[in-house]
Amino acid sequence: MSTKNNIYIDYGYKNRHDYFISLSERFDIDISGIYAIADIMGKDEDFDGLVSSLDDYQYITQGNAHILN
Repeated sequence: MSTKNNIYIDYGYKNRHDYFISLSERFDIDISGIYAIADIMGKDEDFDGLVSSLDDYQYITQGNAHILN
């Protein structure tokens, strides 16, 4: 596999799995949850929609969900 045009390497990760490990640690979410959300959203959202969804999830699970209305 060529590393040319590999967005994960461009952002400093070895591959998509390495990136997901970092998200798992950053958001304190089991990596299986990261994969589940990413599978629903698709690869095009790995650096945008996925991160936003994880931010929202973290916000909700910290007891601030009532503010989202």
